[in-house]
Amino acid sequence: MITLISPTKTMVESPLNYYQVPVFNTESLMIFNELNQLDFNQAKKVYKASDKIVHKSLEMINNYQPCGAAIFSFKGASFKSMNVDSWSKTDLEYANSHLIILSSLFGLHKPFDTIAPYRLDYLSDISIDLYDYWTEYVTAYINSLQMPIINLASKEYSNSVDFSKIDGPVINIEFKEFDGVKYTAKSTYVKSARGAFVQEIIKNKVRTVNALKSISVHGYEFQHDLSNDSSLVYIHSTNQLEMQKV
Repeated sequence: MITLISPTKTMVESPLNYYQVPVFNTESLMIFNELNQLDFNQAKKVYKASDKIVHKSLEMINNYQPCGAAIFSFKGASFKSMNVDSWSKTDLEYANSHLIILSSLFGLHKPFDTIAPYRLDYLSDISIDLYDYWTEYVTAYINSLQMPIINLASKEYSNSVDFSKIDGPVINIEFKEFDGVKYTAKSTYVKSARGAFVQEIIKNKVRTVNALKSISVHGYEFQHDLSNDSSLVYIHSTNQLEMQKV
């Protein structure tokens, strides 16, 4: 199984534990070239952030020097929940061939890819349509792996994959809360749950759908009645009694 996840805006320079060139390193150069030509005012429109963040984003792009493994570079909520520092060498090696971090700058990262911090998402306003640019590359690469896909990426990053052209099974993982009336997904909780779910997949070398269904993270448990062959839904366990009353 191949698990897809989103990157995070929060990044750090990580130690050079591994050296691995990103799959689409050459293809990323066109985007780098455009970003490197931005002045501050243009960058403000691209990043839609505070002056401080825009200055930092330009600095990261203009001085980009790969320095460490992707798996240790992202530090947002989902990656914190992965607790990567606790992974064994075997876990990390398994992740490098079974985990993909989607990216708007590189198309995708494998965990050992040597990268540096950068800031760019699919909603950034540049002249290149990032979805048009990356979807064919990313979809073809994922297809070439010839393994079932576990999609834990956000909608923004999932949209960089044309799942209609994926030859094998695709299973979407959803995390929801029940408020007594309806099911909702709370972004902050979902991000952390996704990371914890990835950790369970990697450390337990999950290879079957039944094994996925048995995973419970942060109080979320598999809900059979809301799931189907292409979507596994996990509901926060504290709401189970309320659900039974509906």
